[in-house]
Amino acid sequence: MSPVLYSELVVTLESTYTGVMTSALDFEATLNGVSNTTISRPLFVKSIDAGAKTVTIAFPGADSGDYQLALEGKGVGRVDKEALNLKVEGVVTGISPLTGSYLGGNKITITGKNFSTNKLDNPVKLGKNWCYVESSKVDEIICRVGVSGETVDYSGPVSTFLRTSEEAVLGDGVSKIFSATAPISTVSALTVAFDEATNTQVLTLTGEYLGTSLDGIELIIDGVRQTCLTSTDTEATFTLTGLDHETTNAVSIYMPDGFPTGYDTITTVSVTPNLVSISPATGSAGGTLLTVTGTGFGVKTEGVTLAKASGDSVCDKVTITGYGTFTCMTKAEEITASDVLSLKTSAGTYACANTLTAANCGYEQTTAASPAVTGAAKASSTTITITGTSFDVALDAVVVYQGVESDSATIDSDTTITATYTKGVPVSSAPQAISVSFIPKPAGGRRLSLADSNSQLVAAQAIAVTMENALSVTSSTSALTCSFQGGCPYTVTSAGLFATLKDSSADSISVCGRTCEIDDAASDADQVTCKLPFLSTAYSASTYEIVTSDVIHAGTWTGTASDDELKKLTDGKNPDDYTDSTASDCYF
Repeated sequence: MSPVLYSELVVTLESTYTGVMTSALDFEATLNGVSNTTISRPLFVKSIDAGAKTVTIAFPGADSGDYQLALEGKGVGRVDKEALNLKVEGVVTGISPLTGSYLGGNKITITGKNFSTNKLDNPVKLGKNWCYVESSKVDEIICRVGVSGETVDYSGPVSTFLRTSEEAVLGDGVSKIFSATAPISTVSALTVAFDEATNTQVLTLTGEYLGTSLDGIELIIDGVRQTCLTSTDTEATFTLTGLDHETTNAVSIYMPDGFPTGYDTITTVSVTPNLVSISPATGSAGGTLLTVTGTGFGVKTEGVTLAKASGDSVCDKVTITGYGTFTCMTKAEEITASDVLSLKTSAGTYACANTLTAANCGYEQTTAASPAVTGAAKASSTTITITGTSFDVALDAVVVYQGVESDSATIDSDTTITATYTKGVPVSSAPQAISVSFIPKPAGGRRLSLADSNSQLVAAQAIAVTMENALSVTSSTSALTCSFQGGCPYTVTSAGLFATLKDSSADSISVCGRTCEIDDAASDADQVTCKLPFLSTAYSASTYEIVTSDVIHAGTWTGTASDDELKKLTDGKNPDDYTDSTASDCYF
């Protein structure tokens, strides 16, 4: 068994076992030490299978050693007539390599059995230095030694611990002594330049004895390993595949034997950002979601945007999605082909670096080529009709009114869209703007605009198109009698009120200063039904001693009523008062 891994012990009883087996509570399990007889600890009996005659016991791990499991059955005592022996240990069967740079940075692989899958459970040390665990499996641990602080040869043990309390045993013939010597390689400089042939940034590492293996050098920037392109004894090149910031970044260099000489002189690299492409190439003057790609900037680069020659940003909202890529929701304005766009950060402005296909950096959005919304009107309690020009029936439409997105929107023609709100068109206290956007039709059905990651075209609005849907209550429940505990249904007939109450935490139906809870199942586009809240008044306190909301107390209640009426006592709804015609003070 593993000292650190949770596991389950399954004990199979004889088929003739006649003891009680109705639940896990019918058994008790105890772990008793053999190597250390002072150890005796109860174990959790997780489950039983009466048909298979098995008992499953949770084993959370234990110190290495020999143990015996004692199992007692209800009414029959010990059922383990033969010793149930357990051996708990973690074993190291191999350590590689056992030589490397005395500067540290050594990657060590430890093989064995009964290790933990949690990196924190099996700490490793090389001599006095920690070897930080990068991955841990049941049979393998991979760790990396930190900066050792050593400047001369030394040797020391590689120690693998089991939850820090004890060290794993070594298998037969396994050595754990590591010999640290002077590094084989030396590094002297790290530079970077944009490669016009591939539209990527290429890093060049210079030094001595770097080797020719592409897998031999690990160049890591901000935790991302860069892709090695070429390697000779004096120079290695890499494609820059990731960083967080163009200047404030962290560089680490590892050779097969660990840190090379000079590793501590190369701790950062300065990269010049570049613009490579903008997609799509055209969009709507109402605003378009663009995907911008480039190189040399990351998720921590500040002030990232697209800008005109004047320096003005064309983005209303920017989201950096990863290294060298971000989305830009353009402002509602015209951008013509003559407006040359550049990548802009807080540190500077950078023109398109794509010499292979420079047109990929071009973008325009003009009013004449954009869909336009010219009007909107409520057609029914659940639909809005939107009129305009140049609607593309090949796309999906998304309509937002009063901050509530329509459940569906059908582009009927190039001039008409019908937006449907199944809960009713939201009400408004004044004219409100209509937002219309278009997204590509997905294969799996309509997507919400807020969750859509593809290009979306927001309709340009030549004029401020607004619509008012004033609150109109045509009727509401009247002459309703309800207990002070509340729960009675109260209905307000008003088209669109349901949608507004569900999508706005600021709006509610209030009864005597308390919120009436909406009953979704009983509400629709034309009416809202809510459950009246608990109410406490001076009358309820003095007459019925009702001061706070409560439930029927535990105890014995006597009385007579029909089965249907009795069910109402426990259904949680409490829609009616319950009274006894023979006593004025008997009620629920």
